[in-house]
Amino acid sequence: MHSAHLTRAILLPFMAAVAGYLSYVSELYHFFDAVSTPEWSVSAQMWRNFGFLYYIICMVLLYRTTFLTDPDFPLAFWMLIVLLIFHEIWAFQLFSAQSFNFALGGAVFQSILVFALPYFLWKIEKKLTIFFIPVVLWIGLYQLFWTYQVWFLTVGDY
Repeated sequence: MHSAHLTRAILLPFMAAVAGYLSYVSELYHFFDAVSTPEWSVSAQMWRNFGFLYYIICMVLLYRTTFLTDPDFPLAFWMLIVLLIFHEIWAFQLFSAQSFNFALGGAVFQSILVFALPYFLWKIEKKLTIFFIPVVLWIGLYQLFWTYQVWFLTVGDY
C-alpha cells in the first residue's frame, strides 16, 4: 500500500466535505423548509447520508485510480477532482445562495461528467465502473432531475 495514494485519496474528499459543511450544511434543513421541493424528494437527512456515501466512494475511486496507474494521474483522477469541486459549488449555489439558475447549470455539468467518467474508469479497472454506479444514479440522474424540478417550482413558473 502506498501511503501517498491513501493520504491523497482520503484528504481530497475530506477537504471537499469540510468545505461543504462550512458553506452550506447549516442551511440545508432551512432550505427544505423554505423552498418548494418535488413530492418525490428525499429528506434533508437522506441528502446528508448520500453525501457521506458519495465521499466514501470518491475516496475509494481516487485511491484505486492512482494506485493502479502509479506514477501517472489518469484523466479519471482529475475528473473525480473536478466532480468533487463542482459538487460543492452546486450544493452551495442551491442550498445556501439559492441561486437556482446556477445550481441547474452545475447539475447539468456534473451529470455530463458523471456519465463520461465510467468510460475512463473502465479503462483502468472494470470493477471501478461498477463501484461508481451509485454516483451515476444519485448525481447523474436523481440530483439532475431533482434540481430541475426545484428550479421549475421556484424560477421556472415566472
